[in-house]
Amino acid sequence: MDAASSIKVLENKDLEVWTIPLNHRIETCGWLFREKKKPRNIRPEKIETYNIHFSLIPGIKAGDDLVLPDGRVIPNSELTLDPPAPKSYAFCSDTAPSPLVANRVQGVDLLYHEATFTNEHLVEASVSFHSTAAQAAEIARQAGVRKLIIGHFSGRYADVEQHLAEARMIFSETQAAEEGRVVEV
Repeated sequence: MDAASSIKVLENKDLEVWTIPLNHRIETCGWLFREKKKPRNIRPEKIETYNIHFSLIPGIKAGDDLVLPDGRVIPNSELTLDPPAPKSYAFCSDTAPSPLVANRVQGVDLLYHEATFTNEHLVEASVSFHSTAAQAAEIARQAGVRKLIIGHFSGRYADVEQHLAEARMIFSETQAAEEGRVVEV
């Protein structure tokens, strides 16, 4: 894999999964999961109101207006509701901070980014191709993500409070990864 290339590794009707090239001592990749846009939701009461035949529903959900037998046109916006916005999640472990990562995860709903060290170990983070909590938060800020989860903490720290404090100074929507915890996207 080219260090700057992102490769689509899975696609189905609901989802795309892409690699994210990371910046580590060895070739490493993260993962980007993006839901595909869903069709519009038809308002059930409109089916009855306009006696819509089931064969027309896929077209209406895709954006078609309804043309009644008398020639009247019922706009799609009256027949349907917007679908939920597609969700996205990026997982970036074992990486030094990288503008390429910020570019690849632009606008995701949830970003997991490693934050092995705090700023007091900035040199060690650089040498080992890892990130500090502040650097992870800066990637999240640059990428305009909604939420950041930091993790992959070095065992030298008794807790993650310093990581959280440093990250939240830059990106307030930061949480610490915790085994078994479920985070809603």
